[in-house]
Amino acid sequence: MTSNKNKLLDIGMNLTRIANWITEDYSTKLKRIEIFFNQTTNDLNSLDEKAMPTHYSKNALKRFKYEYTLLKSAILNTSQPNDIIAERMLTWGNILTHKASLLHD
Repeated sequence: MTSNKNKLLDIGMNLTRIANWITEDYSTKLKRIEIFFNQTTNDLNSLDEKAMPTHYSKNALKRFKYEYTLLKSAILNTSQPNDIIAERMLTWGNILTHKASLLHD
């Protein structure tokens, strides 16, 4: 079983990869982006929110879950890459990586 810390790290890394593919070669990487979104969604759904150490971390995770669905939809429902969305994905990747460092499991 994967720990919550590793799941958050995986999600953060996946967001970074997706953001890079959006800006580098969106049209040829779309299938790979879909695969990574599926993996990220599975990790996110299996994450135990109660394991987050602080109220602020729990709120950040809730905000991410909300924004994630919007970002995912925006990316998958367009034929053009969007640098603003890619930047947002990178930002969340950094935030979640930091939050993972706060977990002790």
